[in-house]
Amino acid sequence: MLLSSLKDRWWRRVVDMGLQGESISVEIKGLTPKEAIGEPQRNDFPLLKGKELLIQAKIKNSIGQAFTSIPSKYVGRLEEINKLNESQEQNRALIVATINATYRYLGLLNDTVHCRDEGPELCARKALEQFIENYRNLKVAVIGYQPAFISALSKYFNMRVTDMDPENIGKLKNGSLIESYELNKDIIKESDLVFMTGSTLVNGSIDELVEYSSGKEIILFGTTCAAFAYEFGFKRLCFQSS
Repeated sequence: MLLSSLKDRWWRRVVDMGLQGESISVEIKGLTPKEAIGEPQRNDFPLLKGKELLIQAKIKNSIGQAFTSIPSKYVGRLEEINKLNESQEQNRALIVATINATYRYLGLLNDTVHCRDEGPELCARKALEQFIENYRNLKVAVIGYQPAFISALSKYFNMRVTDMDPENIGKLKNGSLIESYELNKDIIKESDLVFMTGSTLVNGSIDELVEYSSGKEIILFGTTCAAFAYEFGFKRLCFQSS
């Protein structure tokens, strides 16, 4: 599993820096929608609908985050997080948020906190510029409904969008028909490029999605996958995170 590999790399860094025995507390809490995303221009972000929550890990003053549909609270040490079994989503969220906070603490990452207010729209505009410059004539598979991105890209690109939320599936939203995640394999097969939410690292689908995408470029988006993208060399678009 990719998350297991990330966890192993993270723990080696912790041990190398001698942090495993330090009295570093990891405080994890769920954020309210307003704390997480502020007041964006759109009202159909999963955060605002309550379909996903953003949890936040804090190591001293360094913050890491992760999206999850099963939030939980935790206060403890890094060595306790390392013992968690990643077979459960709530544990995966705790692990990922903590890893992101650790990499921030170690100075490896800076952009681990979700953007707020007008941030998603600004990020989408910058992402569109990148896509037009580099991927203009490609078929794009978008994994995960992010309304600002979908609205921006749908005007210029031949793309298909999948999501796990049954309330989105089968509906035309922001210029694209939202299809079921059960079609991921076929849609990716027909695409040239895969634009994927980092939440797949927590919901458990990232392994099969990377397998489906073999031979194709994968671009990740969001704060959840910050450390993952760093460790495994994936391109990540997250222009307004802090």
